[in-house]
Amino acid sequence: MHSLRDKFLTLGLTQKILIKSKNKMILINKNHSSRIVSVEAKKHFLNNVKKDKKLGKMEPIVEKFGALWISCFETRHEANQKIVPITNRVRILEDDATEIEEYLWEEFMNSKQNIYQLHLNLIEYFHSNQMVNSDACIIFLNRTFEGWWKQQVNRVKRGVIKNSCHLMQNCSDSTCLCLIQPEFVEKAFQLAIAKIFLLNSLNKIYKFDDNFQMLQPTIEKFLSNAIILHKIRLINELKLNDLYQIDYENALIPLLIEDKYSTIEEMVSTNEKTLYAFVDVCNNLCNDNTNFKKVAESFKMKKCHNFSGSKVAKYAVNCLKKINKSNLVTAMYPGIIFQLKLNQLRFLINNRYNQSDLISFEGWTELLTSLVGDNENLIYQLFLEVINYHKDVLTGFHFSKIYGDKYISRLPASAQALYQNNIELIKMDYENKIFQLKNPNTEKFYWPENLKNEDLELINCKESFNNMLDYFEKNEPDVIGLDCEWKPSFGTEDLIDDEDLKAKNQRPDTLQIATRNKVFVIDSRDLVDLLDENEMDRFAKLILFSEKMLKLGYDFDQDSKKLYHSFKKFKHVFFEFSENVININQVISDLEKNWSLFETNGKSLKTKGLSKLTESCFGKPLDKSECMSNWQNRPLRKSQIRYACLDAYILIEIHDFIQRRIKELNIEYDYTSKSSFL
Repeated sequence: MHSLRDKFLTLGLTQKILIKSKNKMILINKNHSSRIVSVEAKKHFLNNVKKDKKLGKMEPIVEKFGALWISCFETRHEANQKIVPITNRVRILEDDATEIEEYLWEEFMNSKQNIYQLHLNLIEYFHSNQMVNSDACIIFLNRTFEGWWKQQVNRVKRGVIKNSCHLMQNCSDSTCLCLIQPEFVEKAFQLAIAKIFLLNSLNKIYKFDDNFQMLQPTIEKFLSNAIILHKIRLINELKLNDLYQIDYENALIPLLIEDKYSTIEEMVSTNEKTLYAFVDVCNNLCNDNTNFKKVAESFKMKKCHNFSGSKVAKYAVNCLKKINKSNLVTAMYPGIIFQLKLNQLRFLINNRYNQSDLISFEGWTELLTSLVGDNENLIYQLFLEVINYHKDVLTGFHFSKIYGDKYISRLPASAQALYQNNIELIKMDYENKIFQLKNPNTEKFYWPENLKNEDLELINCKESFNNMLDYFEKNEPDVIGLDCEWKPSFGTEDLIDDEDLKAKNQRPDTLQIATRNKVFVIDSRDLVDLLDENEMDRFAKLILFSEKMLKLGYDFDQDSKKLYHSFKKFKHVFFEFSENVININQVISDLEKNWSLFETNGKSLKTKGLSKLTESCFGKPLDKSECMSNWQNRPLRKSQIRYACLDAYILIEIHDFIQRRIKELNIEYDYTSKSSFL
């Protein structure tokens, strides 16, 4: 879509046009097209230049530059021509831009008047006199000078220009053509506040922040009259936060209401104090009692979809991430934390009611209780979601046995009535119904006949770890399946302010290693800290870097990154382990490009995802209900251990299935040889 849009923008369209493609209709708006001028525009401009007696020595450069600029807009651009964007709405041909830049650079280099005076006079002229695309003209002119100026300064620093103070800030020769006179600084500042988009660039050249005392009266006059967004830009640029107070709530909330996050980001990104002020505004908005619709109404504005606690909290966290300070959220911004948790709460609840096969009742309950903790507002939101929105009195009663009945009385009247009308009936059969929720029918899911509960072993101490190593040393398995599990973080891993906890969360909570006869679930989150050097070396020799066994994984990259943080002793060679794990999903993808491994009645079966792949191989999908559960809880539940074991063991069965199909179809493809490792 963008390439089509850009193609029509280069044509300089001046009207709204509806472009039809195979699947979409694209509206090209005239506001995003370069302005096309009449042939009389240049004549009119040149006549005005000749009449202006104040130009003096500047007349030739004003005349030439202005004529070149107007020429950029006299003809429509042709398709496939290279263009240079000046503003969001104005673009010129690359060839035209190069021609103007080369002319201006030559004039700057050979100027017979003070170079800064020339620069400012040019900006002032095109600001004061009407010009085609006036703001874009000034931006291009100033951008060209800044580029030339930076090059000259760099040449001085590198010693290319010798015996000269050319463009150096410490120049004190009053006759020098590159001396920045105090009046030039004042004039540059006046132009910067008149055209606020020039502020950053002119400050780099004329150093307004170093001349604060001289500029202070002008600054204070500007701040007393300017719109609040311009005030913020000036205070940001000159780092004046400690001297002048800004009502950031009145400045930033309207932008949040209109979802103008890019404008906010531009305002706060250059000044850390302003960024923190923005985060404070977001934190206050994210208070659990905030009614975002009423906030919008107080500003006499209509609330947009993205003005919500969830979005505002994400905006704030993204800003803090840009300066690597997101870990401050937990300690300093309780409102933001509340909204992030509320968002997770709603996600988990909707997931349970819409995709119950992907989250077990017990796993769901563990995650929810861990999430809400003892926060009364979150607990209330839990009851509100379950009873008021999902009409689930049974689950509401289940949580009331954990948190008490006091939250029921805070619910809306209709939800209280629903609860009271059904609670007696629920109580009569509560134990049986909860048992059914905790133990759903799993006959529709696949479980290998030869994998028994006694073949599943939890490794959570040094003794059981060494027994596992003895097993590998004695039996020397030919193939192993590898998988990891960890508690879902919902994107909040950067918000942890405890460095030890953050380091632990980088590890997987469990590492599963399956052989043909036994499956081990290693409590890797805590156990690795208890192992001594000899035990780690033995584990690496027998399993991680053993060349005697085939190692299988499924989309193992993320698991590998997690394991890297568990076995840091081997981090310098860990890539060898990762490289030697065969990704079964990649093997399937490669084979299916040329052969149909899975067909029923001539139709290819879906193989995306381990559960679907298992169904294509063996007729039933995997039970993924423990996929989203709290893997940091100890002890692990039996259903978690079974789930973890199967995810690793099934890789061996799929490997055997693929090997059989390769022989049946007479396929020449050996992914098991070391040279073929994916």
